[in-house]
Amino acid sequence: MRISDEVRRKMQQLESRLLKQQERRGEGQPGDSSGCEELFGSPVDQQVFVQDRLKKQVTWKSQLFGELQVAVEESYGLGNSQQVDRFTLVAPIFLSGNPEQFDFNLTILGGKKVKVFTSQNSPVVERVSGDEIKVSFPVEWRDGHRGQKMPSTVQGFRDIDVLFLDTDGNGDGRKGAFIQVEVSIATRNGQFWLCLQQVFAGQVVSTTEARAKEVELTAVRVGNHYGAAVPLFSENAYPGMNFFGPFGYLAQSFVMAAIECGAYVPNSRCVVAKWRPEDREIPEALRASGWTRAWVSWFNPVVGFGFLFCEDGLSCLAHFKQIEDYAGRPVWRGALVFPNVTPMRAVAVKYETQPDGKRKATAVRPI
Repeated sequence: MRISDEVRRKMQQLESRLLKQQERRGEGQPGDSSGCEELFGSPVDQQVFVQDRLKKQVTWKSQLFGELQVAVEESYGLGNSQQVDRFTLVAPIFLSGNPEQFDFNLTILGGKKVKVFTSQNSPVVERVSGDEIKVSFPVEWRDGHRGQKMPSTVQGFRDIDVLFLDTDGNGDGRKGAFIQVEVSIATRNGQFWLCLQQVFAGQVVSTTEARAKEVELTAVRVGNHYGAAVPLFSENAYPGMNFFGPFGYLAQSFVMAAIECGAYVPNSRCVVAKWRPEDREIPEALRASGWTRAWVSWFNPVVGFGFLFCEDGLSCLAHFKQIEDYAGRPVWRGALVFPNVTPMRAVAVKYETQPDGKRKATAVRPI
């Protein structure tokens, strides 16, 4: 069974809407020589994660944007890192005693003509390349198995975002291109983790209020401009994607800052990435036993949940505790395992419908 007619119809509607927008602006179509994946491909490939066990440090590097170094305090142990997908690196942290907070140091190195901003549950703050920032996250301790104390993170105080903004397109001609990298902590099955993930890649554009509404794009007014952000990676271009949705006032303040410093392009010069979900069959044995096929719209392995795009075109909430391996075993119960599902990948899902009509996955399995 291929992608269902209903899903194909919805994807064609999304693509048609984008093509009509581009035709009105005189743009090229996605995928040709003017497409974002052609222009932005090389810098993506050159972004890497590195771990230095001796320095107790993990690093995200980009030839275009710069570098972000994360070094934990000497009193902590840092285990071997795992790159759970091309955007996310995690490393187990071994705490001594029951500390009330977790401390680490950020060193930010921006590239040429790149502005850097940070946000910690707040509007963005501009930083200077070379800044060293000491960050502390509170840790709560709860009773676990056999009375053993287990660490727990505190919602709203477990991550810090760093945004790198290309102010003149010096790398690949994409003025206003940006990368959002998040440093955070998480717990899985009683294990404490340091997480470094690239959560969004986009470009800041100027538009009009009417055009933004026409293509269902959220925009913020800055002087005489309306600013918005469009995705540059296929993984960020899922149906219903909206930069302002998951990132709130961080997104609004960042787009305003980019517009104010001139780091944007008119929407007539922007080509939005296309969502490219995997076209993989679901085994008939799974379908016969009540499973249906879906694609991962997005999944944040650190916060531990995301959404699936089901083959009938409806969305479904998925939590990390519902992720299984091929044999049906819960992945999160494994030692030093960080559950994750990759955006655009096809999966099998069982779900239940909540009283409000929304779907929630009861099991998610790779196919």
